[in-house]
Amino acid sequence: MNLNRGFLVLFALVLVTTALSAQKQLNGLWEGVMTRNSLESSVGYRFELYLKTEGTAITGRSYLYLEDGEIIEMELSGYVYQDRSVYIQEVKWVKREGQKIEPPFLRKFQLVYERSIWENKLEGYWQEKKSGEVLKSKEYGRILLKRYVPDKA
Repeated sequence: MNLNRGFLVLFALVLVTTALSAQKQLNGLWEGVMTRNSLESSVGYRFELYLKTEGTAITGRSYLYLEDGEIIEMELSGYVYQDRSVYIQEVKWVKREGQKIEPPFLRKFQLVYERSIWENKLEGYWQEKKSGEVLKSKEYGRILLKRYVPDKA
């Protein structure tokens, strides 16, 4: 019986180590695309996430680059699950100098972290988050991100 117990303890330690490793790998800048009202397209607005994990908690910022050159910056919070899925929600608009109009809604994201020897990816979906209102139609879309790797030149 002691051998089985030792094996279970070792297995549990491996699972915890793997989960913590995935969480640390999420730290940093992620770049890619946010689509709007399309789950099939990979064409959309330039989008970035800057993430920081502490345990299973995530904090950070999102940056949405609009066609007119404006950047919408949002404060984020969320959670990393053991299966490498990630839930993030925008909690506050970060007003930049010269911006007058607040974004009409906050977003929530459901993403999956995928790592390989070639690249690390965060992919998933977002949808509009409004409290206190019954929505006739929600804004939604896809998120396709890759870890930012600076040029070594």
